[in-house]
Amino acid sequence: MNDAITRPWLAAILSLIFPGLGHVYAGRARRGLGLLAVVYGLLLAIGLSGLASSLPGFYLLIFVTFLGFGYLILDAYLLARRQNPRIPKKYNHLGVYVSFALVMVLVQWAQLAFRGDVMGFESFRLASNSMNPLLREGDYVVVDTHYFLRKQAAIGDVAVFRSVEEPGQVYVKRIAGFGGDRIAIRDGQVIRNGKMSLTLEVPPTRRQREISRSMETLDVPEDHLFMLGDWRDNSRDSRFWGTVPEQNLLGQCDLVFP
Repeated sequence: MNDAITRPWLAAILSLIFPGLGHVYAGRARRGLGLLAVVYGLLLAIGLSGLASSLPGFYLLIFVTFLGFGYLILDAYLLARRQNPRIPKKYNHLGVYVSFALVMVLVQWAQLAFRGDVMGFESFRLASNSMNPLLREGDYVVVDTHYFLRKQAAIGDVAVFRSVEEPGQVYVKRIAGFGGDRIAIRDGQVIRNGKMSLTLEVPPTRRQREISRSMETLDVPEDHLFMLGDWRDNSRDSRFWGTVPEQNLLGQCDLVFP
């Protein structure tokens, strides 16, 4: 790069790929870092507040993301155009540019890898119809990963959790029992602690198979959950692979996009 001549288009491209790098290139590193802190701070605030799992909050998150990073690109472009030619700063050399780019790669990786813990939401595309008609195969769901930190889980909650058999696999089912509960299925009805659970009732057309109509009483271990899919005949759930440790819970399914 020529330190005497600032190329506005290059500043914009650098900010597009590595937010903030365009400002470093244009000799305004402090301004770029300040803008980055504001954008990431707003995104973090939206995530930690739980807004990201509501429809208005999710759209707000998208809006702030595009507006914030879009402004970074535009601002870097305009700064580079106004300061041309410019007096190079001490940090205007390739080594700093590469180091900054590597830091931003790590930041963006961490943002994706720890999105559920930090931002308070995850997103998945459903691979089955086990929760039909509420959720359908191919639906895109947004999960509030902080939901069960703020509220106590309840029977009937639509929860997302890691598979017991395959830790890398994620399932969406309905909570049907807690630790200490006794769960059975008789004539297609879920019996919880000796009483029929109306919350877990599904239409007869979705519980025709024998496994959906009858199940011997099962004692749910402490700190475990019994999970059921709404389409009993088309769901692999706790009837097949047993109860799920509470620690496997990822959150509640709050938003659905067909």
